[in-house]
Amino acid sequence: MSKGTLWIASKFAVRDLKMRKFASILTILAIASGVAAFTALRLTSLGIKVAAQEIVRRALAGEIIVYGDGLCDLSELVLENLERVPGIKRVTPAVLSLSYSRGSMVLMLGVRAEDLGLVIESYPEGGAFREHDRGVAVVDTKFAYEKGIRVGEILFIKSQASPIAYPFRVVGIGKVTLEVQGLGGVTSYVVVPLRDAQKVLNREGYVTMAMLILDDGVSPSTVEESIKLLYPEARIFRREELLEAVSNILSLVDALLFSVTVVGLGVAVLGTANTVMSNVREHARDIAILRAVGASRRIVVSTFVLEGLLYGLIGGTVGVTAGIVAADIVGDFVETFGIMEIPLVLDPALITTCLLTSFAVSSLSALYPSLKAGGISPIEVLKNE
Repeated sequence: MSKGTLWIASKFAVRDLKMRKFASILTILAIASGVAAFTALRLTSLGIKVAAQEIVRRALAGEIIVYGDGLCDLSELVLENLERVPGIKRVTPAVLSLSYSRGSMVLMLGVRAEDLGLVIESYPEGGAFREHDRGVAVVDTKFAYEKGIRVGEILFIKSQASPIAYPFRVVGIGKVTLEVQGLGGVTSYVVVPLRDAQKVLNREGYVTMAMLILDDGVSPSTVEESIKLLYPEARIFRREELLEAVSNILSLVDALLFSVTVVGLGVAVLGTANTVMSNVREHARDIAILRAVGASRRIVVSTFVLEGLLYGLIGGTVGVTAGIVAADIVGDFVETFGIMEIPLVLDPALITTCLLTSFAVSSLSALYPSLKAGGISPIEVLKNE
């Protein structure tokens, strides 16, 4: 396209922006609102996907979880055999039991001291228990703050499988990440030494589950087949199955959000098309003069398409910026309810797509009015003049 065509288009566009400020601002706002909604929802969807996947990865301390048939009937002898299965890097035994403490339901989680780092992210108060410690506990931050529990206090825990309550001295208050194992909405944890949990349940030598961390590059399916050959009765759950289920649900949500943004983009298309068509009518005499002095139909069409692109450039820039801000606000709003922490993921490819969407909306909107402008007959217009 020649510099002359660009110069004419810019003159027309600047003139329209100056002379028809209200209509131009409304057009830019229509594009900006549509693009902002598109950007905000796409960024929010991406953030939710990243957050959900991170929650699953942190909550399940292993690529494979092996359960027994009952509450606590997976023999530790089986765990020794699992450690010899090719591809398994680490076996983490755990006892999980629905229990009561301070008048509320909690989940008692028994783990070895060496495995605390896999289930507790941080310690706002106190610290972890050691290998030979007994009768001690680390309380989940949520439960501790609700009940006013402090480090050093004695906490009585009664499991549903035990007739009596056992005392535990609180040595730490920690943020537990194993929340995906919550039962019936119970997500408050009390973490105790593995041997103490087995004693409470009267199941020494047995655990509820084993979380398996695999070597890098090893297929979970291959390891699962090896485990079934070794322990046919085992109930096996792969983390990738949960990730796949989460991805399917998020894909459905993503499709619903995308359908909402289409409505906003449709409004932007209609608004831009209406503005450009009005400009074509107002510039009918100018177009006729251009055609009379030798301007081709392609130049006239290009002029109004470029004018539409100018609206798209301004509206798209404003819309993408507003969409990023809106996505950040939505993430903070969701976080205040304690549902999840949605990160603001500024994916360059997604941002570029949003900008290109604004250009596509504006250019497609201006296409029909531009073709109408190119079809204007100089003789008819000047005769009417």
